[in-house]
Amino acid sequence: MSAQFKRWAKSSKTIVALAVISLLLPGCAVPSAQGYVLRGTVSDAANGMPVYKARIVFRGRTTTLFTTRSFTLSHLPRGEGVLKVEADGYAPFQKSVVLKGRETDVDVALQGMDVPGLAGILVWCSWEAGALRIDIRLTDSAGLTLQHFPSLSFTAEALLAVNLGSESSPRQGTLLFKGAVPVSYDPLALLDRLKGRIPRASIARPPTSASRGMLEFMLNTPQGSFRWIRGDVPLKAQD
Repeated sequence: MSAQFKRWAKSSKTIVALAVISLLLPGCAVPSAQGYVLRGTVSDAANGMPVYKARIVFRGRTTTLFTTRSFTLSHLPRGEGVLKVEADGYAPFQKSVVLKGRETDVDVALQGMDVPGLAGILVWCSWEAGALRIDIRLTDSAGLTLQHFPSLSFTAEALLAVNLGSESSPRQGTLLFKGAVPVSYDPLALLDRLKGRIPRASIARPPTSASRGMLEFMLNTPQGSFRWIRGDVPLKAQD
């Protein structure tokens, strides 16, 4: 047996022994062909819901989320990198992340800032138990409904009166309500994601001859205030 063959055999045994040790000892694990994995979630900080078109970047790898919160980036080299997450209407996020174990988990909560493309509102009214419900849609410059925007703190004011004019040209009659209206964000709604409610107890009883009401509604947003008037509000008799 030549000296060169003996040296080759010895080195081969050493490699095999190191491989066996790495499998037996967790602290000596060597990354597989898939490398290291970064897993995590991205959600709206206000309500924990998924963030539409959240763009995730880490060490040259990118992915985009639409209706889910979870993401996975695999085949990553070991070491430190900067995780960046961005989405329209949210403050950009970045964090230094060190990949140590086979898998690293990180959760990201994005803070909402504004409503991308907001140019106006549409408002509908209907009665529900104990209140006049106001359904609010946000629209862009083309009048299309905005379906994806952060959960923000919106405020609103409303004036409800008897309508002395027509549905298309309302004219204020007897005042029934004037004041602030609480607005909530419904992440499960398809179009009317904002809801306002005026309690029945806060609305004056309309004259028996009144057939329709006029609602003047003002929604306050980070991009300014938007106004909408309806002349076909049903005037339900108060219990």
